[in-house]
Amino acid sequence: MKSVDKIILKVIEAKRPRTPKNGFMDFFFSRKSLWFWVIIGLTSLAFISILFFSESGTPLSYVRYAFGFVLAVFLPGYCLTQTLFPRKNTMDEIEKFTFSVGLSFAVTALIGLFLSFTPVRLTLTTALLTLSSIVIVLALVALYRKYKAY
Repeated sequence: MKSVDKIILKVIEAKRPRTPKNGFMDFFFSRKSLWFWVIIGLTSLAFISILFFSESGTPLSYVRYAFGFVLAVFLPGYCLTQTLFPRKNTMDEIEKFTFSVGLSFAVTALIGLFLSFTPVRLTLTTALLTLSSIVIVLALVALYRKYKAY
């Protein structure tokens, strides 16, 4: 009878989620937060390419357009989706993708509307700074929520 109890305890222990030993910082640098580092990298590349590559027909302008497209059409919604649904199995990948694109359009439009009524006005620089900041803040909030859900 005792051996059955030990087996049951081992099964329960195996199914229990393992929390990182050193808290949030251990989770921050673990494989479970790889998506966060990809988001930060893409946001940084978009920021650099939009500010420093010219708009003319050079090959680097296409890099600028590609990163700008990803920044405006996918990243804000993806970070908001990760914030709203921190658990892994709540949505399919297709649902996450479509939800991310839809929310990105909403967030980008609201940022543009907000900036057009402020004294700083809507320019490329203000839109880029605001959108990048929103993406980074949402990614940090999503990372923390994923840590709490883990």
